[in-house]
Amino acid sequence: MAVTHLTTDEKHNRPQILVVEDDEPMAILLRYNLEAAGCLVETIRSGIAAIDRLALNAPDLVLLDWMLPGLSGPEVLRQLRERPRTAGIPVIMLTARNSAEDRRRAVSLGVNAYLVKPFALSDLLGCIGHLLGRRVSTA
Repeated sequence: MAVTHLTTDEKHNRPQILVVEDDEPMAILLRYNLEAAGCLVETIRSGIAAIDRLALNAPDLVLLDWMLPGLSGPEVLRQLRERPRTAGIPVIMLTARNSAEDRRRAVSLGVNAYLVKPFALSDLLGCIGHLLGRRVSTA
């Protein structure tokens, strides 16, 4: 099955973001704020479902929780980076894990940014804008 890299929603030029977060209130909050910032957002609640979804097509960016049912965030990231068609997708890890060892592990697996919960929305939008090479609306 071919993977299509969707750089933007062509009709509206909106970045497509996959949120992999098992905590429903956090997923809802992320979706609400990212959609308000002009992004197209899909949420997935497990690592296994994320891998299955990413096999179909590639979003512009992935927001990835560390602690997920099925496969952990680091394992999802490892698999993403091993596959040529998903290796270049920017990934921001959103996690409550704040140790230097956790950060080193995420970096060694190829994470692009690491934000510790709770984080400021402006920091998240800034990371997204930087990784996608464009501004993300804060209005």
